[in-house]
Amino acid sequence: MAKLTKAQTVASVRNVLYSYKKKIESVMYDTDKLLPEAQTIVDDYRSDNGIIQNLMKKALDENSSFFEDMDTSLLLQYAQTCYELNTLFDLKVPNLPKITAITEEEKNYSFENGQLYINAKNTGITISQMFEQLFPETNYTKDKDFYTKICNSCLGIENPDKINGEYRVNLKNDYNDNTKADGVFGKLMREKYIYERYMTEGETGRKKGYAILKQFDEQHGTSITKSEKNTYSQTDAVYNALIPKNQRAITQLCEFINDITLTKLLDSSYIGELKSKAKEASAQVSFYLLNWVEILRKIHLENIDKFELSDTEIMGFIRAVSVIKDKAQQFALLFLGITMPTSVGFVTQQNALESFLTRQYERTRFAKLLGFTYTGNDTDYYYTQENSLQSKFGFMDAYDESGDLLGMDLQDTVIVFPYKDKEYRVEFWCGRYAYGNAYGAEIGIYYRPLSDALEKPYRGKEKDSRFIYYECVPEGEQFVMELNIKVDTKNGQAQIVNNTSKYAQNCDHFWNLAIRTTKLDNIDDMHVTGRIESNNKELLKVMSYAISQKLMCEYKDSFLEVIIKE
Repeated sequence: MAKLTKAQTVASVRNVLYSYKKKIESVMYDTDKLLPEAQTIVDDYRSDNGIIQNLMKKALDENSSFFEDMDTSLLLQYAQTCYELNTLFDLKVPNLPKITAITEEEKNYSFENGQLYINAKNTGITISQMFEQLFPETNYTKDKDFYTKICNSCLGIENPDKINGEYRVNLKNDYNDNTKADGVFGKLMREKYIYERYMTEGETGRKKGYAILKQFDEQHGTSITKSEKNTYSQTDAVYNALIPKNQRAITQLCEFINDITLTKLLDSSYIGELKSKAKEASAQVSFYLLNWVEILRKIHLENIDKFELSDTEIMGFIRAVSVIKDKAQQFALLFLGITMPTSVGFVTQQNALESFLTRQYERTRFAKLLGFTYTGNDTDYYYTQENSLQSKFGFMDAYDESGDLLGMDLQDTVIVFPYKDKEYRVEFWCGRYAYGNAYGAEIGIYYRPLSDALEKPYRGKEKDSRFIYYECVPEGEQFVMELNIKVDTKNGQAQIVNNTSKYAQNCDHFWNLAIRTTKLDNIDDMHVTGRIESNNKELLKVMSYAISQKLMCEYKDSFLEVIIKE
């Protein structure tokens, strides 16, 4: 016997109806094992031309007002009928109370300013029933696993069917909290409302889930839709420490650092040289110049294995580089794969480019730093090793925007999608490099925390997304990738087949690049397909769906086939 509030009663009724609907549809044409009274109910359900089914649908729709205007006596009849159905059909709905009265609304929990308080002492109400009221558009039947994870990770109890105990926990996710519960709570909520909805409803589901979480944050003082690492506030702080607000000071800063080249940065003595320049600058400019010295010191170009920039430092640094580049046209390209002499004429001469790559490149210190490796005359193309400068700097749109400075004329496609508590970025490139004197294609796979993605959504190639940073997918989560590049020529077809399993550690990589130093006049002569392999079939399935929204993509068990350019 129990007295429940109206909301608790409705939740209890829906719990039974979910199980009842599932049971009745599973025995629709096989009722022999049911009690005679239950058989009659099934026959009526099957032969009423959909009337009962429609009522059931409305009752189960959490967005409908089916129960809202129902008077107490009728709702109580529903509850008593559901109690009997649980026994009659052996539904096994656990801890189902026999409701004898509906009381005034009285909450047995509070969730304010990120602090969750639950009092289940002597209430006769389970934790699950409270969760049904707390978490929008969830119910016990389909979301017990979610409830269980919240109980295990945040409340320290095993079973959401528990009906006793008092619990208080901080779930705000306020960056400096010493408990792990708030971070886990945010992760579970994002997976539930973003990832799971994307899996079933695509981008529409993702947007709906974001709206629910945004409202949840506003109501309860949580930070589920904010970066768990406080990424963007920290990025702004890094940028503001490198670039003064005063335009004149920016110009003066450019005068000191616009002669940086990759070659100079390979010599550790240059850092000291830049530091000494700070003494010549005004006090204001000296402050910023010393911050540049500290950032450049952390890059460790002379030994890239010591690279120690954080994600926020990379984003702030690249934003600052873009300002200097815009202000000082002679500013050398630092991190775009390869630094050429400033004369465009050098780049546009095919023989000079090929000589630099094939005869000089392998013998220079750039080899390990930039990771490009030549396959030899038989196959005649370049690919990339794993532990390169590019692997440390991840990816963002700002890199693509600078491609034209290296003579890149590329067709690229960016796909982003949620998976678990990450947002993945898969990008495909194909076309011409070095002002038409080389051609090739690339596949890159990167990700960032889903909390970062909710705070600052990626809007493909728009200005406010230029510096959204995705780290390279690390070892252990990478993919075996293959590029098959065919080019129509006067003598038939030239072909490049580059498979990361031939050279990468554990066969997998975050980046498959293949470039041949042969002139290509027309990008339409290229035909490129890609193959992405992984043992994570769930991830591949989500990736396949996302890619197929923009490119032709086929999912085949443990790999994808993608037509990058027909």
